[in-house]
Amino acid sequence: MATRGCVAVGDERNWRGVYNHWDSYPTCLGYDLADELAYWLKDLRRTLKEFCDELLKYTDWREFKSAGVCPYCGKVGQGAPHSINALIFFAGLPDRELIAAEVEKLKERSDLISKEILENIEKTGFPDPECKWHMHGLDGGLPVEEHHITSEWPDPLFIEWVYIINPRKETITVLHHVSDPRYDDLNVSKVRKEPIKCGEWWDYGHCRYKHFKVAEVPVRDAIEDRVNWEMIEETAKNLRDCTEDRLRRQSKDEGVSKHPSWWRNF
Repeated sequence: MATRGCVAVGDERNWRGVYNHWDSYPTCLGYDLADELAYWLKDLRRTLKEFCDELLKYTDWREFKSAGVCPYCGKVGQGAPHSINALIFFAGLPDRELIAAEVEKLKERSDLISKEILENIEKTGFPDPECKWHMHGLDGGLPVEEHHITSEWPDPLFIEWVYIINPRKETITVLHHVSDPRYDDLNVSKVRKEPIKCGEWWDYGHCRYKHFKVAEVPVRDAIEDRVNWEMIEETAKNLRDCTEDRLRRQSKDEGVSKHPSWWRNF
């Protein structure tokens, strides 16, 4: 199952960033972000501001890392790929050995699509150069900015982790999501088409979520491998669980209604 996240630019209260679909927890995306920053700042000798400016030219973290080149068709600047046919999904994998193994599996198939994919790879290096079996984030014509995740609409139910790069302070702030279990409701008819903001919480109709700050680390420590991402991840989960347990107990112990007067100040 996907662990969704965001790599953003700004500060804790005002930020804008790009989406990441897989493995957004600190022990994966945290390390990945640190490695990418180290490459830009140490190897390329670019500034943190240049990194941030470049990041926001894209719709997705994977797209940023590939400099906008789609791994399925080779086109540049089309936005993140999506709606990807299972037969070509392998092209986006980070491990070359896995990609090679999937290509060998294609060679064992006799259907016309598999044969066409293999011919495409041989001719162009990409499995779907004509975009028959995948789409792109910018296909609909909306500008890049419309695809960004922002502090104005952070979608904390689905965006579990946020990494905010502050180029002025040269820090990375890590946010995690937490729910208010008193508002959990399995009745799908209560799901809102558009969540509404209630104080710091976002009300989805059947649940409420928000982001909370877990840690703030210097960029310099991140690129020098001095950040304990394992501890940050463990701390975040402990804080989330403790907060949800406290709210759950308050609802039961105090016998309050589902709309207590003090929630706005939580």
